[in-house]
Amino acid sequence: MNHRSEKSAPPGALGILLVFTACGVAASRAPLGGSYAVADDTTPRDRTAPSASPVLAADARPAPTARRASAVKSPAPSGEAPRAPAVSNANVLHYDPLRVGDKVKIEASASFELALQAGHQDASAGDGKLGIDAKYRFDLEVTQASAQTLDELEVTVTPLAMRSHYGKRTSEAPLDSAETFRVTLGRSPTVRESSGSSSDEQGRAALLLLCTTLADFHQHWASSPNLELKSGWSNKSSISVPPVFNGDGAVLQLGPVLAKYASLDASTDGVPFEITLPVSYAGGLGKLDFDLKGVARLSRSQARPIAVDLSGPANGGGGPHGELNAHGFSKINATFSYR
Repeated sequence: MNHRSEKSAPPGALGILLVFTACGVAASRAPLGGSYAVADDTTPRDRTAPSASPVLAADARPAPTARRASAVKSPAPSGEAPRAPAVSNANVLHYDPLRVGDKVKIEASASFELALQAGHQDASAGDGKLGIDAKYRFDLEVTQASAQTLDELEVTVTPLAMRSHYGKRTSEAPLDSAETFRVTLGRSPTVRESSGSSSDEQGRAALLLLCTTLADFHQHWASSPNLELKSGWSNKSSISVPPVFNGDGAVLQLGPVLAKYASLDASTDGVPFEITLPVSYAGGLGKLDFDLKGVARLSRSQARPIAVDLSGPANGGGGPHGELNAHGFSKINATFSYR
C-alpha cells in the first residue's frame, strides 16, 4: 500500500549526510566559521605523498575578487588568474580551480534501512524495518570568486525522489518544486532565497554545509595544486558542523574523515581515494551511529570530484527509557559534472 506524505525534504541526519556527500572528499575545516581570506603571497609548492593532502590546498597567487561572468565566456580579465597549464607528469594530479561562471551539477542520493527492536521483539508490524530513500540534484554556479576563494554561489535545489517504508507500509512524498538560493561565504556565511523560494532552518544550514565544504576544497587545493600520487598517502581531517544542527537536544558529529590513496584504477578515468567517514546523530528520539566507507574519485584532468560512493552499518537506540534498539545499513552516492 502506498501513502503520500507531506514533505520531500530529507529528515535530520539523512539530509545532512546527503548534502555532505555532494562535497566530495574535501572535509571542511570550518563550515560556518573560519576565514577564507587570501593567503600571504608565497611561492606555490608541489606536494609529495604521503606528507600532503590532495583535498586541503590553495593557490598562493593573489588575485582580487572576480566579477560575475557573462553568458558568453571570454578570455579571463586582468583581475582573474589565468588557468594553469596541465601537468604532463602522469604521476602528478593537478587541480584546475573553479572560477566565476563555472557550473557544477551534483546528483546525490542517500538511503538507509533500520530494523527496530524493543528488547528481542520487533518494534513495528511486518518486518520491523524503517527505510528511507532520497535523491536530490544541486545545480551550482560560481558568481563571485578569487584565485583562492569561492565567495558566492547560486544554488538550485531540485528534489528527485523521496520514499520511505515502515514495516509493510510505503510512503512516497510529493516532490517540491526546484528552489534557487544565493549563498554568500566568508566569515559570516548567509543564504538568501530567490523569489518564491523557502527553506527551513535545517535546509539553510545544510546548504551552507554543502557550499562551505566546496569552498574549502577549492581554497586548500589552490595553494598547492599538484599532488604526486604515491601508494600509502593518507590524510585525516576534522569537520565542523553548523551550530544550528546542535540545538534543541540534537547533536550531529561528522568525521574525522580519513582519505587514503593506494593506486590508479585502470578501469576508470577517475583517481580513487579510499574514504572512511564516521557520523553520529543524537536527537530527542535517540541516537544513530553510521560507519561509512567507500571510494571518492577525482578527475585526472582537473582533480575535481567526479563520484563518491559510501556505505556501511548503522546502529543506535532510543525510546523514553532506552528500550529501543536499531541496526541496519546506509548508503550514499554522488556524481559531479562541470561546465
